[in-house]
Amino acid sequence: MDNILATKLGPLMLRLALSFPCLGDGYLKIYQMGGTTWAGPYLSPVWQAIIAWVHLLSALAVLVGIRTRWSAGIILLCLLGEAWLQGAWPGADQLWPKTHKIIILWPLAAGLMGVGGGEWKLDLQPGSK
Repeated sequence: MDNILATKLGPLMLRLALSFPCLGDGYLKIYQMGGTTWAGPYLSPVWQAIIAWVHLLSALAVLVGIRTRWSAGIILLCLLGEAWLQGAWPGADQLWPKTHKIIILWPLAAGLMGVGGGEWKLDLQPGSK
């Protein structure tokens, strides 16, 4: 039973817990005029669209288990970059509303980067975690 939890069910639960909120977040970014308006004046529309699509596609990759460690790392970078762009770090008075996603999701991304996608995944590399 411990082997099933450690190699199959645990990584699957981490993947689901990280991918669903990130899929929703990526979809909402893209839904706003193709992903070009979510960061406001802080970033050019081209970079906003690129980041929004990378966020969504990385969440899809985590969900199905393709290159899980890399995808989780990319999601973590997207979340940290989004908080930095929106100015969450300088002002402690508004830290929670702008960084709640990071506070909740970074342990999941870090955990997936550590354990990998588990055995129930669609990775193209045989024998990889």
